[in-house]
This record gives sequence, C-alpha cells and structure tokens, in this order.
Amino acid sequence: MALIRSLEDSRVKNLKSLSYGANKPLVTKDINKNPSPQGIGLEASRRVDDLVRITKFFASPSGAKYLGNEALLQQIGLSENIKKAKASGKTTGGAILQQLGKTALTTGKLVASTLAQVPVNGTGTHFFRGFIDESSFYTADNPTALLGQSTFDTEETVKTESRTSTLEDFRDGTRTYNFNTVDKDGYQRVEIKRETRVNLGDQSKRVNISDYTSPLEEDTVDKLNMLPPIKLQNNRADIGTGIGRDFIKFRFEVITPEQETILYFRAYLDTLSDTFNGDWSKNNYLGRGEAFYTYGGFDRSIQLGFKAAAATRHEMKPLYQKLTFLASATAPTYSANFMRGTLVKVTVGDYINQMPGVLESVSYNWNQDYPWEIAFQNPEGDTDDDMQELPHILEAQVNFRPIHEFTPRTGLYHYITSNKTKNKPFFTQNQQPIDSSRITDSAQNIKNILDE
Repeated sequence: MALIRSLEDSRVKNLKSLSYGANKPLVTKDINKNPSPQGIGLEASRRVDDLVRITKFFASPSGAKYLGNEALLQQIGLSENIKKAKASGKTTGGAILQQLGKTALTTGKLVASTLAQVPVNGTGTHFFRGFIDESSFYTADNPTALLGQSTFDTEETVKTESRTSTLEDFRDGTRTYNFNTVDKDGYQRVEIKRETRVNLGDQSKRVNISDYTSPLEEDTVDKLNMLPPIKLQNNRADIGTGIGRDFIKFRFEVITPEQETILYFRAYLDTLSDTFNGDWSKNNYLGRGEAFYTYGGFDRSIQLGFKAAAATRHEMKPLYQKLTFLASATAPTYSANFMRGTLVKVTVGDYINQMPGVLESVSYNWNQDYPWEIAFQNPEGDTDDDMQELPHILEAQVNFRPIHEFTPRTGLYHYITSNKTKNKPFFTQNQQPIDSSRITDSAQNIKNILDE
C-alpha cells in the first residue's frame, strides 16, 4: 500500500513546511499541482525549466565566480596583446581599455550562447561557444586558429615552410621543423600524423557504419595488423620500413630449415625484463671458513609482454594467424621422423635487433575488460562465416632465451643495442673503455671522444 495516496493527502501538504536550508534549488515545483504533461509538452516544460535554472545560476554568486574565471582565462597573453595594440598606434591606456572591452564582449557572448543553446538541446541545433565563427576553430585547413585567435605567426611566416619537405629533410638535420611556422597542411602531413606515418589507420573515417559486415575501407584499418605471417625471400626488402613500420620496430622471425617467416605485431608493449646470470659454483675446503667460487658459465633470459589488439573486424583473422604461428614456434618440425627445434629472431626497437634464440614459452591471457568478437550475423545467416568468436585483445607473454652472435665475454658487445646501423655504429665490438687521462669536465670533450 502506498504511503502517499494522492496530492490531496494531508501528509503531502505538510511536506511544504520543510525548508531547504542554504541549498535551495534554483527551480522548484509546487507538489500540490498535477505532474508535468507528457510527450512534447514534457520536453518543452523541461527546456523552460533548464533555461530558468541556467539564467538564475548566472545571476547567483556561484555564476558570477564562474564568469570571473572565464574573464581571467581570456587574459592569457594579455601583455602580448597590449604590445600589438600599442604597435598599431594606441596608447597604453587605450590598449588596456580595448582588452577590457574585448573581455566584456566575449564574456557576454558566452552567456548569450549558453542561454540560446539550452532551449534547442536535443533538436540537432548547436551554437558555437560565444557565437565564435566556425572558421576560427582548429581544422585541417585552418590549423593555426583557436577560438578566434591565431596561436602561430602571421600568414607570411606560415608560408616559409615548404609543403614538399620530406621526413628525411628533418632526420638528417638539414632542416629543423618549427611548430611556429607550420604550413597549411599542418598535422595532416605524413611526417607528423601518426595514422598515416605508421599505417595505424584512422577508424573515425569509416563511412559505412550501419552494416556490420561492410567491406574493408582502406584508410580505416591498421595495415600492420593486417599483415599475415609472411614467408621471407632471400633478396627481400625490409618490410619494416614500409607497411610494417611502427614507432619502434617489433617483430618475430620464425626460422625452420625450410623457411623463415616474419610476424609483425603493433608495439603495444606491457613489460620487458632482461636477466643476465653468471654461474658460480661454491666449493668448501677443510680448515677454511670462507668458500671458494669457480666460474661455471653465462646465461640470459628475456621476458616480453605485449598486447595484440584488433582495431577493426578485418584485422581479426591475420592477427590470430600470427598469434597461432608465434605459439607454434615452441613446437618442433620433423625430418625423417626426427624432431628439430625452431629458432626465432626477436626485434624490440634497437634494444635487441634480430637477436636469435629460442622461445621457452608463449602464453596468452584474456582480461575481463576486453570485448569478444561475437560473429553477430553468423547464427542468422551465411554473411559472417569468415569471423569467429574471439577476443578483440589478448595479452601475450613470451619467454625468450637468446643465442648471441658473438662469444659472450666482458666488454662492449651488443648484448643490448644494435650493430645493424646504416651509418656510424652506436659502438663497435672492439671499442675499449676510454683512458681516464683523456677525460675532462667538458661534455663536448666526451662527445668528441665518443664520435671518434
């Protein structure tokens, strides 16, 4: 049985004697009146309530504080703006008054645009904040504009950067990229935009979002994820500089007597643990409390954790092909019924570069936060038969036992770092520690010695 049966109940009327204290709502309703109308009438009533609520807020002490903070934010770069106004011929007082006028006008527009937006919420109509023109926002065609004020130099300065510059121009030091002189292509250029620079794909560009099984759209997929296991040829070009490129190199090369297969994964690295062990055997002799130690050998193991994540449905099949092939590298191949182990070369940036070794273990783990591909239309028809019900993301853990290409010994050998550089090597294997007599307290002195 309901506690309150109707609006005429005396207990309901007595509720009006309760007070709000210091936190009275900006909009209140008389509980003796019938509820608001339904349908379109309810929507209109709520918009009116919202408009009243926001109007009262701006007139309240809290609203005044908010508008004061907005005015303070507009004073960023105040001294620079006053200098520019003075350079155009205004006095110091005139420049300050001009800035104050702009602040008051912008704050007023902010209030007006907010109040104008409230009644039309949900109708698809949107007013720009402060009624600022759309052209003054950051876009691909207008990368230097923000809220009506240019964050970079003048148009004349912008044109000083050539659009035809290549990434190599900046890499070799012949030119320095200055973000204060970007060209009109701005961040859309291949040298800067990561979606095109490393073939990550821009999933927001997908056009057909209504069809779950829509065809592949070229610019929306991660092309590195799309690479299946690749059988390498003897005279191959390094795919890692093309479609297999990432911010850091990350791949596995699985080697059997018959072929070498390369597996490219996006470098979503979680963990990297590298352990070096020296084996010292302990010996005790009669009459001596301290033990003697005899060196017995060297060992090393690397634990590597990463995520394999598909950004689109089209990446699921090749990604799982690579995960399957990587796990199979712990199994043997056979020749005349004899087992043969499988070798693997691992590359993680230049920390280790094509380092040969063996995989002691490969494990995959699923987290409850990771969604599954449900092959939505497969039970209802035959339009989704190419998909399986698999996680979109898996966590992989690999235990790798390196086999060094040099005899392990004390010194500057490439246990870590790479000797596969195109120009001057990071260091040579026969490089010796620097004689202390050559060292001074100058950093340039040390750099000169390292560059020899």
